[in-house]
Amino acid sequence: MSQTFHLSTGVDEPNISSELGDQATITSESEPLIRSESDTRSTATFLRSIPILRSVSFVKANGFDEFDGTVNARNIDGEPAATGVPDGTVVSLTHVTMPNQNVSQVELRYEVPNSRLSELGTSGDELTAHRFDGSNWQEIDLESRETGNNTVATAQLSSTTTSYFALMAPAVENGDTATGQDGDDGETSSDDAVPGFGIIVSLIAIIAIVVVVSRRE
Repeated sequence: MSQTFHLSTGVDEPNISSELGDQATITSESEPLIRSESDTRSTATFLRSIPILRSVSFVKANGFDEFDGTVNARNIDGEPAATGVPDGTVVSLTHVTMPNQNVSQVELRYEVPNSRLSELGTSGDELTAHRFDGSNWQEIDLESRETGNNTVATAQLSSTTTSYFALMAPAVENGDTATGQDGDDGETSSDDAVPGFGIIVSLIAIIAIVVVVSRRE
């Protein structure tokens, strides 16, 4: 039986320099290793030069005998001018070039070190995945499970598109309370509100005592 998937790498990559602007840069780029798992499914596994995002899998749509396309990933540091980033803390931000045809399902597989999640004060259950649709960031389905020292998160799409993908954790909050810092309830005493008030009261009391004693003499 002939090979159903014909994925290629390093071809037809869009130039995203103008989209990145001055506040974001491509820190690494990877052409994946292509593996066909069946007549209908193929997986592009990225090298370790791309942190967090490990692979993208494609399931061929029914009724199509051939599947051709390009797969490539670029890791991005910073906030692209054209897209911004979703709310929260960025765990992974990548631009993925993928085929835009004949696909019924796409899976993006992430591996996040549990030590990194601990640094962010979060867990795999709180991670969210997002795709930029050209105008806004849209949240996509994500399932997470812990495996050894890593958390594996799998995002699922019903169609392919070359775009930006973000894996996000909740925003890191500081330790300040709403009314004060470090648990302070923010209340103040009357003495603190009027500096020197207690000393004035004491002086008045002493003067009154002296006057009373002088009159008695």
